[in-house]
Amino acid sequence: MFYMQSILQIAPTLADFFGVHLNSQVRSIEQILNFAYSRNPKVVVLVVIDSLDFRFYSDFADELGKIHELVERDGLLFVCETVSSHTTPAIASILTGLQPDAHGILTSEDVGKSKIKSILEILEDEGYKTAAAIETKGAEPLWGRISYVFAVDDREDIIEYDKLIKAHTISVLKKQDLRLMFSHLRAIDRFAHRGEDLSVAAKAVNENVREIANAISERDGMLVICGDHEMHVKERQASQEKATVPLIVCCPQDRQMSKKHRFEKLRNRIKMNRIGEACVVRVKDVKGICPPNYEKTDSRPLISPKIMNVKNFVMVYNEVEEHGGVKTHEHGAEHGYFVMEGKMLLRIGKEEKEVEAGTAIYIPSGVPHGFRAIGKDKLRLIMIYSPFDKDKR
Repeated sequence: MFYMQSILQIAPTLADFFGVHLNSQVRSIEQILNFAYSRNPKVVVLVVIDSLDFRFYSDFADELGKIHELVERDGLLFVCETVSSHTTPAIASILTGLQPDAHGILTSEDVGKSKIKSILEILEDEGYKTAAAIETKGAEPLWGRISYVFAVDDREDIIEYDKLIKAHTISVLKKQDLRLMFSHLRAIDRFAHRGEDLSVAAKAVNENVREIANAISERDGMLVICGDHEMHVKERQASQEKATVPLIVCCPQDRQMSKKHRFEKLRNRIKMNRIGEACVVRVKDVKGICPPNYEKTDSRPLISPKIMNVKNFVMVYNEVEEHGGVKTHEHGAEHGYFVMEGKMLLRIGKEEKEVEAGTAIYIPSGVPHGFRAIGKDKLRLIMIYSPFDKDKR
C-alpha cells in the first residue's frame, strides 16, 4: 500500500500513459505508470465510487470482498487525500487534475459552462475514443464532445441506477476502439445520506464492480477505482483527521494468476541468460509491442523492474518506421535517448530539431517532449529512463 497520494494525480497519470498534454502542475503517480507500461492495457476504465472513503473501504472489507481481491491479486492500493467534501467538484478534480478553485466546477450547473477540458475530452482531441456513463445532468455537456455518452436519469431506487451504469459500462467495452471509460456509482453515498443499511450498498457496489471487472478482463484492460470524498456521516465530519479515499489500480485478467504465473507471463516476452548476478538480453529475443501513445514503433523493453531485479531505471530499444514516433507528452521520469541509426525530428516544448545517428539526448523530468522518424531509413534508438520516485520506493 502506498500512502498519501492525491486524487488530483489521477488525470495527469492517465495523460502521461496515453502521451497527451494535460494542463495540470500535479505530478503523475510513477507506480501506476510502471504498472500500466508493463501490461499495455487495450482500454482503461475509471470507476468513481461516491463516498467510498478509506475507512468505509476497510470497515466493510467483507462486503467489498471482490474489490479487495482485485488489490490482493497483484493490484496497487493508494491512500489518497481528497480535495472537496462534495461530489461534483471532487469528480471534476479527478478528471482534470485541478483544484476546485482552478476548474470552477462546483455544481452540476457549472459542468456545461466550464472551458476546462477533462482527460476524456483531451484524449478525444488527440484521436482516442472515450466514453462516460453518468447521471444525466453531468452527461449532457459531454454530448458531441466525446464518442460515447450514456446518461442515466436520477431516481429513487439508487440500486437500479447503479445497475444501469454498470450495464452501459459493460456494453461500451465491446467497442474495440474505446480507450478510456469513466463511470460513476452512487449507492453508498445515497444510503449514507438516508441513514440506511450501508452493508446493502457495499454488497451492491461490490457486485457491480465484479461484473465490470470481468468485462474488462475480456478486453485485456486496466481498472482504476477511487472514492471521491469522505462519507457524509456525523462521526466522519466531527473527526479532525484528513479525509482520505482509496485508489485501486489493477488488471482484472490477472485475478486468476498467482504471482509466480504473473512473473512468468512477463518473462515470456524476454529470453534472458545469466552471468553470475548479471542478466544478458538480446534485442532479437524480446517480443516487441507498439505502446498506446506511439505510432509505427516496435518497442522492446530490454531491462525493466517488472522482468528482473533492477531498481532504478528502464532501458528500451525502439525501431520506428518513417513518420512514426510518439506525440508530445510529459511525465516525472528523466529520459535519455541514444540514436543508433536513422534520423528523428525531436520536439522539446515548442522547439524542434533534427537529430541524426550517433547523438545522445537528455530530457529532464516534467519537460514536454516527443519525436518523429524522418527519412526512409528506420530510426533505431535506445531509451533509458528512471521511473521510480526514490523517496517512495
